[in-house]
Amino acid sequence: CPGFPGVFNLGDPSSTTGDGKNLIGLDGFINSYSKRWVQEFRFVSPDDQRLRWIGGIFWKDSEDHGQSQQQGLYYADRISSYGALLDTLLKVPANTHTDTIEEFAVFGEIAYDLTEELELTVGLRLSDMQQEFSNTDTGTDDKPVSPKVVLSWRPYGELMTYFRYSSGFRPGQVNNH
Repeated sequence: CPGFPGVFNLGDPSSTTGDGKNLIGLDGFINSYSKRWVQEFRFVSPDDQRLRWIGGIFWKDSEDHGQSQQQGLYYADRISSYGALLDTLLKVPANTHTDTIEEFAVFGEIAYDLTEELELTVGLRLSDMQQEFSNTDTGTDDKPVSPKVVLSWRPYGELMTYFRYSSGFRPGQVNNH
């Protein structure tokens, strides 16, 4: 197995011993957490009217932390020499990041019964999102507008068919791989 530094001592020969007992193994660990605060308030009209509406506000504040690292397991008498050499190679800063997003939105929707069988619904969501990515020192500032139009037809009983146009938005993330 040429090229494995723990067995064949391919590191700096003056700082390690070439007897194959520098590294016992590698251990990986993952440390992650998420903190979220989400609040939404909706105001809704009675649903037994010909004209119905929903309106509201939304707020989200979140923080996601992820850390995926490896660490070497060394023989006791080799930690100071070989551990110092290999540990710096195993710690990859790009594998540790904390990302935050704050979003505020207002939304509304109106549904109107054109006839007993036809219903028209129109809606709109306006958002303001800011993201920050700790390992790239960048972020985003998005202000998406998400419209919705639905025309539904109920020819009889439980049967319904509809035409729907809508758009949505989800913020991107950092690809760490």
